[in-house]
Amino acid sequence: MIFNPAVVSKDRIEAIVELLDIAFEHTPAEYFRRKLVENDTTTIAISDDDMPVATVTMYDREVWYHGRKLRMCGIGDVATHPEYRGKGLASKLMRHAVEIMKKEGYDLSILFTDINSYYEKFGYSTVVRQVSRIEIPEPQISESRILHLKNIDEATSHVEEMLALYEPMASKYDYSIVRTKAYFLRTLKWFYDDGGRGIVVFDGDGKLLAYGFYRMVSENKAVFYDAGGDMNALIHSIDFATEANFPIPHDDIDVEGDLVHPLEDNGMMVLWIKEGRGTDEKPFFSWIDSF
Repeated sequence: MIFNPAVVSKDRIEAIVELLDIAFEHTPAEYFRRKLVENDTTTIAISDDDMPVATVTMYDREVWYHGRKLRMCGIGDVATHPEYRGKGLASKLMRHAVEIMKKEGYDLSILFTDINSYYEKFGYSTVVRQVSRIEIPEPQISESRILHLKNIDEATSHVEEMLALYEPMASKYDYSIVRTKAYFLRTLKWFYDDGGRGIVVFDGDGKLLAYGFYRMVSENKAVFYDAGGDMNALIHSIDFATEANFPIPHDDIDVEGDLVHPLEDNGMMVLWIKEGRGTDEKPFFSWIDSF
């Protein structure tokens, strides 16, 4: 039997969601459904008798690299139906995806995985990201400077201010997502729908100093999926954790008197489609932007 990759139309996305629900049994189907219907995603699949049995999703994004904006294709939702595994279908889809990237003029591709050796077959290489584990001190900023965002409506009211803090920071790193307002609003909504929380810190004049979006992973530990602005103000405002992880290189967190410990994350892989990869890379990719 010949299995040929093909682009899946949006009216057939529910069949892909059913496949992903089988392949990733611990991930809610809605997690996939809400992403696949967006216009900046392309789903390719291999079908057997009109039933999708393997799939790959391609996400159209821009990233910062050495101060430039480059077109990037994110790869996610790589899955094969259990009854069709071992036939090389996912590999066939990955090779097809790379050919599409070349034809569409992408500069590079990024994916996240814990099976790095598999994706090396398609030209991807691991990029080591730094994560910062910080011991949280006692709060040192007046409560009047802190606004706890309880729901998504409150978060959206500060999106433009948060973007103004994010872009100068993100543009100095490599591989960080270029965020539009629509993209950021959508990402935040999904994060809050999944139980995420957020805080923002203002100065006495009402100017936004910093923001952070996090989940509590234990009673005394938080993981920040995204943070921007004055990290010193943000960290000293946190009164709900004794330890927190931030997706920001520890060398760039200047917090007087706090203990900052570097961690490493090896789950990010990059494939360069065009020439242009430089040296002295400084990788950063906010966890809230993961595909």
